[in-house]
Amino acid sequence: PLGSYFYVNVETLSSRIDEVIEIVFREMQKPLNDQKKLEDLKDWLIDWCSLECDGDLDAWSNLIQNRISRKQPLGLFEKYFSSQRKIISSTSLEEIEALRISFFKPEQFVTVIVKPSS
Repeated sequence: PLGSYFYVNVETLSSRIDEVIEIVFREMQKPLNDQKKLEDLKDWLIDWCSLECDGDLDAWSNLIQNRISRKQPLGLFEKYFSSQRKIISSTSLEEIEALRISFFKPEQFVTVIVKPSS
């Protein structure tokens, strides 16, 4: 399910934890209805895939481990991330909104707060 792949990572001061949680939940409940903003987000995500995923050995090893654990053939991975870019590029506002309504349920989220040891 999408929920096992979705997370928000926020760093803040201890005194602002409640405020930041409220901001995250509030923003997640807002519909994305701005095509320009969507295009900017897609550009950012495609750039991130190019920089972080294509040369990231951890991403490749996780992908291979995932296939092995599911007893799926390894196949060829060289086009894996380029196929992800195609999916990102073709995603519409309507699709994102349908996913947001279906899966982003703040009452089902788990909040984990980690404090530095020092």
